[in-house]
Amino acid sequence: MTSAVRKRFSYLNRDLKLIFVFNFFSGSGAGLILPLLPLYVRKLGGGSQEISFVFSVGLILWGISVFLGGIIADRFERKKIIILHWLVSSPTFFVCFLAQSWEFILLGYALYNVSGIGASGVDTYVSSSIKKEEVIRAFTTLESAYYVPPVVFSLLAAYLVPITGMRDLFGIAFVICLCAGFSVLFISPQEPEKKEQMERKISAGYIDSLKNRAFLSLMPLFFFIGLGSSIFLPFLTPLLEDVYLLSLSAILVLNAIKAAGLGIWSIGFGQIGDYLGVEKALAINLLFASVSMLLLAFNVPILSLYLIIFIFGGISVLDYLCQGLIGVYFREKGFLGSMYSIFTLSFCIGGSVGAFLGGIFYDKSPSFPAIIGALLLFCLIPVVICLIRRITSEGY
Repeated sequence: MTSAVRKRFSYLNRDLKLIFVFNFFSGSGAGLILPLLPLYVRKLGGGSQEISFVFSVGLILWGISVFLGGIIADRFERKKIIILHWLVSSPTFFVCFLAQSWEFILLGYALYNVSGIGASGVDTYVSSSIKKEEVIRAFTTLESAYYVPPVVFSLLAAYLVPITGMRDLFGIAFVICLCAGFSVLFISPQEPEKKEQMERKISAGYIDSLKNRAFLSLMPLFFFIGLGSSIFLPFLTPLLEDVYLLSLSAILVLNAIKAAGLGIWSIGFGQIGDYLGVEKALAINLLFASVSMLLLAFNVPILSLYLIIFIFGGISVLDYLCQGLIGVYFREKGFLGSMYSIFTLSFCIGGSVGAFLGGIFYDKSPSFPAIIGALLLFCLIPVVICLIRRITSEGY
């Protein structure tokens, strides 16, 4: 068992293992709390429209912050950028801990998403530290480190929440996220791969990226993947509360199952991406996400719900597979940070629109966001295959 685990992580160098630890602690806090934000908004007086507003604003801020962060990631030392990411995101949960109304949740979530200015630094650091053929596996393995800890912490919270209440969980998450940053203090500095980029104009990387026809052809795909997933994601826990009539403790148990599914699917889709190609891994993930979303729209028996939630956990790998796709096909272009930030902006604009529409659909029927999101993601499967075939055949 030990040798198998060691072999699984042997391709990660020392710095990526430290980022794995960073993601582990970050996921322990954020992965526990973020799924509960919609219910916390409700508790503090908000409704479905307020939930959609919080997530729409958050996604737009994340996209803009990462877009700006790409400027930094291609030109400045990336260790400092990662540390900045930690320093800005950590206070989020303390703000939510102090919240007296849903507007405080908006403020806290906005702060969390502004930290995206350092996210491109993390992504670019990873892509530049690993062999091309191992990019997908590295991204998904590091993603699993972020989402596996909530398995344990959600189960613990399910036990504690009847005693402490939801508010105290945010205080615990704040302390855990503070611990996350100590690991990245010890990673090696990393300068941009091409030193001359440091002297280029701020907009040069974006201009180069936007001149790449193959890269631009993927932007509508990323937009609609973000839209399809975010129509439903902010309303998963409200659906479980309203349709399935589950208690907060039961929802936390399902969050643990979802996180366990994500951890397993992260590694699984990484292997699929390495052996079959990233486009096939993305297509299979879209299939799993759409089918599980569609099933969740109907009031399935509780035992079936456990399995469906486990499968649905893989939806959070979608953005990492998209990033891995960029890393595989465009790594040699020399401006990955700009490309990652443009991708994230496109993905988050779609997500913001999706979250906004989700609130409207949820008011019509709690099942509508899941049904519409599932159909949209399913329709994107052939688009993924066709686009990648076109990119590889025409050799952009």
